[in-house]
Amino acid sequence: VVGGDGGPNAVEWDSPNIYYTTYVRMYYLYQFDDGAYLGQVAGPWDGERASWCNAPLTVDRNQPDTILAGTHRVWRTTNSAASWNALSGDLTGGSGYLLDITVANGSSSTIYTGSSDGLVHVTTDATVWNPRSTGLPARPIPDIELDPDDWQSAYLCADQSSGSRVFFTDDAGVTWQDATSDLPAGLRALCLAVDYRPDVPRLYLGTDYGVYVSLDAGASWAKAEANLPNVAIYDLAIDETNSLLIAGTHGRS
Repeated sequence: VVGGDGGPNAVEWDSPNIYYTTYVRMYYLYQFDDGAYLGQVAGPWDGERASWCNAPLTVDRNQPDTILAGTHRVWRTTNSAASWNALSGDLTGGSGYLLDITVANGSSSTIYTGSSDGLVHVTTDATVWNPRSTGLPARPIPDIELDPDDWQSAYLCADQSSGSRVFFTDDAGVTWQDATSDLPAGLRALCLAVDYRPDVPRLYLGTDYGVYVSLDAGASWAKAEANLPNVAIYDLAIDETNSLLIAGTHGRS
């Protein structure tokens, strides 16, 4: 679609013909309409600390034309990138950058962030950001998955290859419980998807050696074989309508 190294992309839920691609470190941000290039629409964050290729670009499904972008702080547009406002200050330890921004179902003002240096912050008014990292390792937080029916319930993964890598909270991150259980050592936790539809949530963890699955909310884990090669899984998404799990890999495109 565009030349050069790529980063995150986003599709507007209310106008899916409008989509966005990025260059490295969230600059530039390009907008398209049904394949036609509309221009560079990045906010005023050029030069801010940002992930080279894994910065967050999150669509807010609570209101139209609304997208959040992450450098070391959170930026938001409510008019399809015509203008941007900073919602936070630095949400890292001073030298990191954001890897995830998750907006609660039903509330555009309730937002979680995860950073490259293991920090989680939560806001309920899009203004005051509360630190919620106690009990988490000081490792990158690439994914936070909120329960669509309860914004205080969430799972996250921490990118390290041993020890505790999956965590659960039911109090908006005030406390975190380890859900790593018998996940084998030697597997980096690169991304996480959670299916909250069953009575017991089903967890899908992307690692650098394929996908691991927990059908009992993290009490036990098994590898998802199904002809999937041992490639790094950098993104997972659940298509609830068609009951599909989609994986974005590195190494075999």
